[in-house]
Amino acid sequence: MPKPYTPAKVRLHPRARKNRRAGGDSHGVLCIRGHLGSEDEAEIDLRVDSCASRTFVSKEHAESLKKKPVIKQGTPMKLLQLTETSTPIKGSTRLSVVVRMDDGTMVEMEGPMHVVEGMTVPVLLGEDFQQAYEMSVSRSVEDGTVITFGTSGYSKTAVPSARSKELRQEKKMLKEDDYIVRAAEDVILRPETVVKVAVTGPFEEGGDWMVEKEMISATNEKPFLVPNALVAADNPAIPVANMATIPRRIRKGKALGRARRAEDFLDKPESSEQAEQMARHAAFLSEV
Repeated sequence: MPKPYTPAKVRLHPRARKNRRAGGDSHGVLCIRGHLGSEDEAEIDLRVDSCASRTFVSKEHAESLKKKPVIKQGTPMKLLQLTETSTPIKGSTRLSVVVRMDDGTMVEMEGPMHVVEGMTVPVLLGEDFQQAYEMSVSRSVEDGTVITFGTSGYSKTAVPSARSKELRQEKKMLKEDDYIVRAAEDVILRPETVVKVAVTGPFEEGGDWMVEKEMISATNEKPFLVPNALVAADNPAIPVANMATIPRRIRKGKALGRARRAEDFLDKPESSEQAEQMARHAAFLSEV
């Protein structure tokens, strides 16, 4: 009888780097050089980030352009970024992205961008922009990292984005000042409902904490809403609203907001009678 088919087993070996080209440093953030707004603007690093579902532009950079973009105001919300802080979104706009490709051709693209105050980079090209222009990344020992744009035939060699000392200091300060609250377990939220979600955070320090209101973006769906919530360290949980008309899942470890000491936000009793009254009011609210 014929022997059963056994797939081949192959071992791949990494290739040693002989040269370090500009786009071959894996320790840097993947970027391409280009212009925002028009080719008359200064050339900057255009950060390409597959971890971001949307495209963002710094409010400060947008306002520094020669031709100021029109910023449309939308629903006020905050964005939880990798810097572990919440950043206010000021609105949205449309801007051109102009890149001189490796063959010398100046290519202009355009897309919607959320305007964010206090960003540490001028622009972040997210998944929406990358998919719209079918951007793909190829890596080569000889040629470095190259980004191609669909079937257009245009390509651009990537460059690493240098992390400045100021950026590292800023991130350190943000981590010291902010306490991120994350889901302690996977939770499924039914459509248009509010669920109390167990969370982790700085609660081992004890005491009461205030989690500030957040609207958490979730790709193309309506955002999750986290209202202001008073959290006891011995039983940390916060309400989360699913504003969509379909069931949604919150995965363990998802950032839901940031916590601060309650005494920094709440009124302090001036007498024992007022303290007792505030305690009764808090107990009543917890039962609602």
